[in-house]
Amino acid sequence: MKNMAGNIINAEILEEEILFEKIRVIQGKNKILSEYSSYLNDESKLSGTADWLFFPESEAEIISLLSFSQKNKIRISISGARTGIVGACVPSSGSILSMENMNKILGLGFDNKKDKYFLRVEPGITLKGLNEMLLRKQFDNIKELTPNVKKNITESNESIIQLITP
Repeated sequence: MKNMAGNIINAEILEEEILFEKIRVIQGKNKILSEYSSYLNDESKLSGTADWLFFPESEAEIISLLSFSQKNKIRISISGARTGIVGACVPSSGSILSMENMNKILGLGFDNKKDKYFLRVEPGITLKGLNEMLLRKQFDNIKELTPNVKKNITESNESIIQLITP
């Protein structure tokens, strides 16, 4: 097995704690069914039910939601863009944890051994959003994971990406 240690981006330790009450939450089967029904199915055309719909915007909020769900024995279904064709995000009960608001590029780096750029992204980023940001080379709020990477990209006339297509 190939040693992956050189490919690991060290995670930052979270010291921030978010109270459950501060997170955007929709509660109630009927409200979710009437106002947020698109979260109850995906491209498989399967349909489900849920009592809770969560919209976290950070890792700290996810930790708070998971803690709340564990304490209250609430089942969780993770929802991305709901484009899957096998019903993986369709809830059978419990809650839906929507990742759509976690859509930022967190870090940008360059791997000298592979001669390639790499990104650290949140799970809700769309391919369209990622492509647009990379084409515009807008990196103001993005952490540099390797030295001078933003400067090197913005000063270069070369495209840094191969467009990603779904």
